[in-house]
Amino acid sequence: MRTNIKYFVKILLGILVLYIVYQAIYIMYQTQKSSTDSSIKSEECEFLNIAKADKNIIIRVDDVQAFSWRQIVERMVNDAVERAIPLTLGIIPVNFSDDVLLSDFLRFNACQVEFALHGWDHSAGSEENSVPEFAILNEVEAKNRIEPGLRELKKLTNEPILTWIPPFNVNSTGTVAALTSLGFKYISSEGVGEYDYDAATFSYSTNTLIPPDKVLSDCD
Repeated sequence: MRTNIKYFVKILLGILVLYIVYQAIYIMYQTQKSSTDSSIKSEECEFLNIAKADKNIIIRVDDVQAFSWRQIVERMVNDAVERAIPLTLGIIPVNFSDDVLLSDFLRFNACQVEFALHGWDHSAGSEENSVPEFAILNEVEAKNRIEPGLRELKKLTNEPILTWIPPFNVNSTGTVAALTSLGFKYISSEGVGEYDYDAATFSYSTNTLIPPDKVLSDCD
């Protein structure tokens, strides 16, 4: 009986070693692939030809993040590009480059969409932390969360990151100061409270699209 147990233990250990080796090789491959793909030349991506008008609607998609809804993001980006619709992706940058598949896809389409920084980890609303991520930070604290986010987004594009989308629509004065010093040009928010914004393109209560005229009116 003891011999059988030792035999099975050896088999399990052997399988574990093979699994660890496989994971190491896979990670090395993905890292090398990501590094290669990051050198995609700008001429391989054609900029959208968007007609400028008195008013242009840019669709903002928040909460794009690692290992979540990748197929939905890809479908939305492909559909927007096909229809020449301007798209701003609000990216939650924590560990974003670890999601190699999503990073590669966005890097390849970097000239056709805008990347906006949407906090660092969008932490709030949990039992441990009920305060919006950037609600009470001073300038230094805000910078310490914004700068690593910028480093993650700059792995996707050579273009400057100019747009900030505050998590839960809430900024502290220290956050605004940090954004200014880091070269941000636009803060995509409305009002100062968590639910102050009222413009939308879809009604979840009725499960219907909102008419374009109503969207334009709400944006005025």
